[in-house]
Amino acid sequence: MVSAPAHGNWYDFIHNKFMPQLEVMPIVNKVVLSRVLGEQVQTHFTYCIQMYVEEISHYVQLKNEILNDMQSFTAELFDAEVTHFITIMKVIK
Repeated sequence: MVSAPAHGNWYDFIHNKFMPQLEVMPIVNKVVLSRVLGEQVQTHFTYCIQMYVEEISHYVQLKNEILNDMQSFTAELFDAEVTHFITIMKVIK
């Protein structure tokens, strides 16, 4: 979740720096950035960044090399204005 005041800078960082870094990694097959929409007016923005990898070991590598650094970096930049959570899912079909 991203607060409205931090949204522009956060989006710029994710779209222009973080995602391109993921897209060139050989273990990442695809990266998708989606905005979660709600029926009511929100005071924040919620996004989902999906990173498709073939193996759990690739996810662990990605987490160790990129995701931990991204969370630390955005925490320094945006303090409590950005909240992260990570979920591992397997595509079934």
